[in-house]
Amino acid sequence: MADDKQRVTLTITTEAIEVLESHSSERKRGEFVSQLLESYGRGAGTVPSGLDVESLRLQVLGIMAQGKNADARLVKVEQTLAAMIASSR
Repeated sequence: MADDKQRVTLTITTEAIEVLESHSSERKRGEFVSQLLESYGRGAGTVPSGLDVESLRLQVLGIMAQGKNADARLVKVEQTLAAMIASSR
């Protein structure tokens, strides 16, 4: 399994770091994140063994963040559209 590992650098929220720190040791963080992402990628609707309710909460927070990003993008598009309409009058 060591052959298929790669070192990466991620920027995550403070809350996500707190969750990560509370559910994995410093040496096991990569394994924990790998399990989350692999489960998410499979879309199986299940959580790998060893992950608990707090891990599910972390996944939900990620999904919520995606929703907030989409909302922010929509607001920006609406503002741009309103400005374009106002300038065309």
